[in-house]
Amino acid sequence: MSVAPIGRGNELEVLADRMASVREGHAQAVVVRGPAGIGKAALLDAVLAGPWCDDAMVLRTMCERTGSQCSTVRALFAPLGLPSSVLTPDSLHQLTVNLLKDRPLVIVLDEAQRCDTRSLRWVELLLRLSVNLPLLLLLSERTGEPVRGEAVRAEIAAHERYTTLDLAPLPSGAELGPRSGFSQAVARAITVLGTAEPELVGALAGVPDQQVAAAIDDLRANRLLTMKGQATDASALDGLSSDELADLRTRAARLLNDAGYPAGRVADQLVSLPLIGERWMIDTLRDAAHRACARDAARYLLPVLAAEPLDVDVRVELADALCQSAPPSALPLLRETLGMTSDVRVRARVALRFAQASITVQRAQEGFDVLNGVLKELESELGDAPGSADRDLLMLVWTALLLTGMAEKSTFAAVQALRIQAPAGDTPAERRLLGVLALASASGGGSVESTVAHARQALRLRQVELDGLSFLTSAEVLLLAGEFAEALDALDLVVNACRRLGEASLHYAALALRSAAWADVGGLNEGAVDARVAVRMAGREDWEGHAARPRIALASILVKQNDAEGARAVLPRLGQLVSYSPWFWMARAEIAVAEGDQEGALEDLLACGRMLDEAGIVNPLLAPWRLDAVCLLMESDQPQRAMAIAEQCEELTRSWSTTQSVARALLARGVATPGRRGIALLEEAVELLDTSPARLLHARSEYLLGRARLGLDDVKGARLHLRRAVDSAARCGYRRLAVVARDHLVLAGGRMGPFAVARVDALTESERKVAVMAANGMSNREIAESLVISVRTVETHLTGTYRKLGVAGRAHLKAALRMDPVDRLSP
Repeated sequence: MSVAPIGRGNELEVLADRMASVREGHAQAVVVRGPAGIGKAALLDAVLAGPWCDDAMVLRTMCERTGSQCSTVRALFAPLGLPSSVLTPDSLHQLTVNLLKDRPLVIVLDEAQRCDTRSLRWVELLLRLSVNLPLLLLLSERTGEPVRGEAVRAEIAAHERYTTLDLAPLPSGAELGPRSGFSQAVARAITVLGTAEPELVGALAGVPDQQVAAAIDDLRANRLLTMKGQATDASALDGLSSDELADLRTRAARLLNDAGYPAGRVADQLVSLPLIGERWMIDTLRDAAHRACARDAARYLLPVLAAEPLDVDVRVELADALCQSAPPSALPLLRETLGMTSDVRVRARVALRFAQASITVQRAQEGFDVLNGVLKELESELGDAPGSADRDLLMLVWTALLLTGMAEKSTFAAVQALRIQAPAGDTPAERRLLGVLALASASGGGSVESTVAHARQALRLRQVELDGLSFLTSAEVLLLAGEFAEALDALDLVVNACRRLGEASLHYAALALRSAAWADVGGLNEGAVDARVAVRMAGREDWEGHAARPRIALASILVKQNDAEGARAVLPRLGQLVSYSPWFWMARAEIAVAEGDQEGALEDLLACGRMLDEAGIVNPLLAPWRLDAVCLLMESDQPQRAMAIAEQCEELTRSWSTTQSVARALLARGVATPGRRGIALLEEAVELLDTSPARLLHARSEYLLGRARLGLDDVKGARLHLRRAVDSAARCGYRRLAVVARDHLVLAGGRMGPFAVARVDALTESERKVAVMAANGMSNREIAESLVISVRTVETHLTGTYRKLGVAGRAHLKAALRMDPVDRLSP
């Protein structure tokens, strides 16, 4: 019988319940989280020793901080004595499935925050494909340490049978066993060090090696120490004064530093000290901050700032970390730093960080004002012929000024009034400026050709640097121009770079924009995945404003998927940023239409239009509200107002003439124009969109044409286009439109069940991924390695796909998947 660690009965009960569910054939994943020494390993030991795991197979390993890709998976299966040729992700996946056929399988990853990304991907896939198999995944995560593979972790956490147990400190007075002799000193040393390595423990505790080993055995016997050598609680430190504890941690930090442990391990000791008084401590904390994620970097740098409050470099480093983890805290720090130096170049560096933080917390006006003042100082100081380094700094300030100015309607007009000459694009700084100038041009009515040329030149910069937001602007311009394939490639680059560099706020924005891009090309399911991951990741941060943009993107997709209630729940509060607010109004209007509130929807759309007009944004595709408004006005019998907006849409298209903008203008004019003339305009729009990657708009154009023909009693023509609308909408995952079009099809005398689903929608997510890769020319082996599955699993997915799509084999996949977003990019 298992005995729960004292004070952990509730947690053990939860874990026992999950194991009972596993025995019923329902896979479960549980993450036990808490700081070092709180008892995570002891709790897992108790679970594995309990009756629930009597006949289960247990595989357990400790994740290494510096582990290479797949190292965790290989270590997990190493005890089975398998040959090295079998220790590959695809072979191991099949092996795991086979193990699950015989008895429950428990996989335990200790210190899972260190798990390599490839192994995490394998874990996510295993959990997803083992929903109805007796699998229990147990992961212990130490809080306060950098986390690897956050995007994959978000996907694991999205699983419906995922549970998080956050271990709270035990109540005072909870004694876990007797301590005598050297055990007390050893327990304290282990609790502080976070390791039971005898040499370190003995040095810190002042206990001879032989007595250290005996004390460790005593602690393990009393369940005060796990088999992995970690203290199960922190009560060993009870009774120490603050000075005694500070001395113990100082000596521990020095021991770890002298032994060559990573800077982060040493810094974890130093941050608990009341005062950082030695140079080596400051250098170690700064070194650890440079290697850590943003949240830990801020934690390491705060005591450095307390020790050296006048060091501008420290302030800038801390502000960089706070911009990612707690942006509101960065602004006062940076404003204070600006007042501490008269060096205009240093002030420019500080102002750049201030601008970045001001955009994130929706106070871009402050950033714009600060940058404007610093820019004048910088131009006066540098003169007419600045050196190359000074010129690059000037470019960065101009770039940031444009970005902050475009973020709020109060300053957008000032941005349009700026006369900044487009640079040649020879340096990274010049290319960043080109990207932002391209978006400003697209917003203010510049020509499509020159704007796209600038965006493409900006994308020659192949990594995300300090001002990564400018890289996103180029992708956004390409989306506005209808160059979806290029835009998605650029966004993939940004997302991957953000994962590598830990650029959190940029990561959320890139995922949100990529989500919208997928939606435009008919990949609502793919867009929803990006948006959900961004929302979940942003939710881990201290400041909820990170989630505004991905929440709007997710709400817009959910309502299209016929989930108005879910869309309403996820929609954030309205902010003041131009980059967010128009899309907020559009998403809320679409939700209102789905809920039957036509009047409220029209009010929201008109509010969107007013905001764009006040800001001076004239691009008809930046929050394209006019077509929706025309449809609502015609339904409420206001044809004159509808025609006025349709004519405005047509006028704006002259300055930004793309397939999408022209098609939207034709649709708006066609809806507002009665009779055959209106039908002709709608037909022209449908024909224009037939070969366009904009499949969502194409599905809607077929519906509008079919509805118009039905209104003229052309039931045969109506049925043709309404059936196409249902088919196209279903393929995109646009369920709300498919349902509405189906209802009109029935009114036109067409025969169709309650909801027609395209064959491709019958594919599972895994089948769809494999099919798209196969259709694009990847071999089964390449697909298996990319998805971390076995070749046999790929073959199984393809066999099921052929059957569901009704095709004979691989050669016919591309035609059968012509509605898939990836293929739609090259019509």
